Amino acid sequence: MSCRHSAFSSLRLRRHVAPVVAMLFWLPPGAAQSSGSAGPGPRVEARTLYVAATGQSPRHLVFTPTAYSADEDRRWPLIVGLHGTAGNPEQIMGFQRLLELAERYGYLVVSPHSSGVGELHRRYVRRVIADTEEHYRVDPGRVFLLGISRGGRGLWDLAIEDPDRWAGLAPISPVTPSDPKPLERLRHLPMIVVLGDRDKAISQSAVRRWVKRMADLDMRHRFVELPGLGHDLSRVNFLPLVFDFFERSAQLSSERKGRGAH
Repeated sequence: MSCRHSAFSSLRLRRHVAPVVAMLFWLPPGAAQSSGSAGPGPRVEARTLYVAATGQSPRHLVFTPTAYSADEDRRWPLIVGLHGTAGNPEQIMGFQRLLELAERYGYLVVSPHSSGVGELHRRYVRRVIADTEEHYRVDPGRVFLLGISRGGRGLWDLAIEDPDRWAGLAPISPVTPSDPKPLERLRHLPMIVVLGDRDKAISQSAVRRWVKRMADLDMRHRFVELPGLGHDLSRVNFLPLVFDFFERSAQLSSERKGRGAH
């Protein structure tokens, strides 16, 4: 499963239902309130941002790993997780082993209360990211987008709107436009696409069309196909592949920048 630039890789995973890892946290209302203790350790904080267009203050969640409080000089990679229709930030934080892996790999995670679809939602997601960068030590060169279902469509829209903003993309069971032409704006971005081969909730043909176009454009990407599975992939343990892909992509980008400096 090489992550070489300009290499197309496709992977079919055997169906394996992993134990669900539950991380319980209390999420009080209000802005910037912590759900955990003030001391060292992984924690999830709830923050709110007022949206004038709706008159509401939706809550977003921010996860910080244990080591975050111990190293005040370090900048941390950030995963922005977009949920699907009728979803919420808690669903992103509880998805598979996301927080366990963010703890292990050393990632911040922010989950807006949004799928990112529509101009109002995209503006809100951008504000959430800006708020996270203001209040947490985010590495601006390692901001990754992860979108599930309709959040996958928001991922495409946000990436196309500002393609130089992101370090990599992970569309999971993504709602995907028919025409893959926008990928030409994203050809420099690493992408890992995850799809159940029995998914009937979205257009599989559109997803496969985009993956084929990635290969045609010689993009650095990976296609993870889960045989026998439909739209709900929450019980399948594939997120380690996503984190590994992000890590390898960041390493390759750093190496290329290093070579360019000499």
